[in-house]
Amino acid sequence: KVLNMIKTQRPDVVGHFDKIKMHNKERFFSQKDKWFEDFMMECLVAIKESGSICEINTRGLYKKRYDDFYPGREWIKKASDMKIPLTISTDCHKKDEVDLLFDESIEYLKQNPNLLLPIYPCNVVMWGALIYGLIKNKESKVALFLADYLFWFGIFSTLVGMFANVDF
Repeated sequence: KVLNMIKTQRPDVVGHFDKIKMHNKERFFSQKDKWFEDFMMECLVAIKESGSICEINTRGLYKKRYDDFYPGREWIKKASDMKIPLTISTDCHKKDEVDLLFDESIEYLKQNPNLLLPIYPCNVVMWGALIYGLIKNKESKVALFLADYLFWFGIFSTLVGMFANVDF
């Protein structure tokens, strides 16, 4: 279904397409299994062919549900080698999660020549999150306003996208 979605919908951004590994913890399958590696590679090829951006998602790390980004560093490297543009997302569900592990992500991605900051209107939240991540005093009025704005704008744009099928 993931591959079909990428190929037919051609989304601006494809996020955590390897989330199946979150609760697995190598219990049910190994990430080295041929079927999993084939699936991941097929997803990257589809992302490349669709012109989509690959999201690097930090939520699994900061929620301690997984010990790496979604997708994992190995797949981020392959995406980079394939010249697939990348963007960072915290997949926040609360305003205090807006910039969790952004610094670590940015440090990791400094090694990546294909880092692409979000450029689509539907990703305006990520621009703000990047700016928020750079603000040193998180208790300043500007930082608090920005966190509130990002949280509510993210919810609003998601709802508009879901119910109106609009690229907001």
